[in-house]
Amino acid sequence: MTDSAFWDKAILLVAGKGERLKPRTDHLPKPMTEIGGVTILQNALANLAAFGVQQVYLVTGYMHEALMAHAREYASGMQIHEIYSSEYDRTNNMYSLWLARDILAGGCLLLEGDVFFAADVLTALIDVPADRSYWLADDFARFRDGCMLQTDANGVIERLRIVRGDPPDDFSHCYKSAGILAIHPETGRAFSRWLDEDVRRGRVQVYYDLVLADHLAEARLSVLDIGGRKWLEIDDEADLRRAEALFAAAE
Repeated sequence: MTDSAFWDKAILLVAGKGERLKPRTDHLPKPMTEIGGVTILQNALANLAAFGVQQVYLVTGYMHEALMAHAREYASGMQIHEIYSSEYDRTNNMYSLWLARDILAGGCLLLEGDVFFAADVLTALIDVPADRSYWLADDFARFRDGCMLQTDANGVIERLRIVRGDPPDDFSHCYKSAGILAIHPETGRAFSRWLDEDVRRGRVQVYYDLVLADHLAEARLSVLDIGGRKWLEIDDEADLRRAEALFAAAE
């Protein structure tokens, strides 16, 4: 693993109900959905353990008891902690992250709980300088929707927007968020403060991405291009089919 001590901790945001995967998620939390016989959460934990993570903080909500039992079954020697959100059905993932703000402030890996990815996605961090924060991302032209990150010529993120059906004409310096960030403590402290400010104002139903979008000039966030590595965000049945095909082809 990288020698960045603050990356030995990870926050996983797994509180949501997975509405777009109904009826699967009527009786099973979304991170326990299987791809090739491996659940989304099992995949994340295995890759975190291989990377050298020691402490994992799951921000839970929907069907949290099942999730925590599953996480502990596949902990791979890591310490598993729960941060429960009683407001999971009335808030978005920025609120979940706010609940974990003390961990965030010390620097950590941050993962959305619906990303299925190969081990080499995290190992892309090994050879980068550890004095800044990174947002792992892929070529936006391959996806054309979702969280789009636009960078300057040096890879520093200078604009963020959520694209739904209206992609840009020019994809230069445009990247699709892979839902994984490596947060330096300096960024983590500021991010925690921004989340706190928004929660105090009652802004709790947005993605954490949009909180960062308001502070990009201060955030010191660079894109780490993971193009060519296998990963997918799982939102619906079509994504599940794509993931099954992608990871079956990798075997």
